[in-house]
Amino acid sequence: MLRWALALWAACTWLAGCQAQAEVHSSSPSAGIPEIVSRCIDGRDIAGELSTCTSAVDAKVDSEQLRDLARYSLALAQGRVVTPDGIPEPILRCLYSFNIADRIAYCTYAIEAKTGSTEMQAMAHHARAIAHCWDRHPERSVADETKAVSLVSNFPAAYAHRSVCKGMLGDLKGARADQAEALRLAPDVPGYHREAAMWANLVGDHDAALKHLGDGIRRWPQFNELLDLRAKTLFNLGRYDEAAEAFAQTVKAFPGDPPPVLWLHLARMRAGQPDTAEFATNTAGLDVSGWMKPMFDYYQDRADYGAAVLASRESDDASAECMAQLFIAEHLLAKKQVEMATMFFGGAVSTCNPAVAPTSAMAAWAELKKISPNLKGEGWSRWAGQP
Repeated sequence: MLRWALALWAACTWLAGCQAQAEVHSSSPSAGIPEIVSRCIDGRDIAGELSTCTSAVDAKVDSEQLRDLARYSLALAQGRVVTPDGIPEPILRCLYSFNIADRIAYCTYAIEAKTGSTEMQAMAHHARAIAHCWDRHPERSVADETKAVSLVSNFPAAYAHRSVCKGMLGDLKGARADQAEALRLAPDVPGYHREAAMWANLVGDHDAALKHLGDGIRRWPQFNELLDLRAKTLFNLGRYDEAAEAFAQTVKAFPGDPPPVLWLHLARMRAGQPDTAEFATNTAGLDVSGWMKPMFDYYQDRADYGAAVLASRESDDASAECMAQLFIAEHLLAKKQVEMATMFFGGAVSTCNPAVAPTSAMAAWAELKKISPNLKGEGWSRWAGQP
């Protein structure tokens, strides 16, 4: 989002001296802002920045200014400094400001001055929405993305980002609807399948989540996050045999990553077929450190759960305590220690921030609801869509 390489930004300080250009705002209908183009311009795909922007330049877009921005972003990705002809200075400052406060100020100016084409105005609202979200004002982000899609209805990135912000505000139905629209407009984005599945899970529509994940995996079998979420969805549905096989795939897909190893072991235990030899094999080559080490020690009966929780609380990882509470609760439940498990599931609910660890928050509430069907509370109502 706002993470273009600092070196490239330093190379572009010449923008401060650019001459203001004439407004070229147009009210003509827009053919849309393709996902690949917006992904290049707003810098979401840092790892694949060069290839993304190359594809964006090659994409067939009607807007001359979008084509110019894609070419400019590609030049930045290549480390070149070029003059982006045809793009008003306020739009450039808005889209290519690294500092959040500066971006909000520049985008506000570009919006109020109605600078640039319809697509440029939509991109300015989208860019300001991203900055507002980073500045912890999701309600402002929703307002900006709503304006963006009113200007350009075929703008999948705006729907996808508004989905995230609505989720942060607790509007899960709205979040799911926006993600569905983003997926409809851009069905070839694997991340949109993942997010659609996530929202479906959070409102309890696990069958829909599995369908989204299945569709995504068929298209992109190498996209590891789809495999991981499918395994967790099967686990939360109580389909432990299937979940175990799915987690076995994630262990292979994420070599060296400790959490899938624990989830696989839990799935085997919950299926009533604990495989200690498999667990020993999978842990033998792992470099486990930080708060995860006491967790593995606990699973292997070398430490108690207190040490694992304490280590998680001392971690810099925002989701550490949430995950520790959840792993301990699932382990206790697999060992039929329901009362103790309930206590730790409650701990997970109180520490799992749905904005940081939505899958874990969902899993903790789902287990608590199985144990106590009449359970009610603000957290459940807000994040699982229940009355």
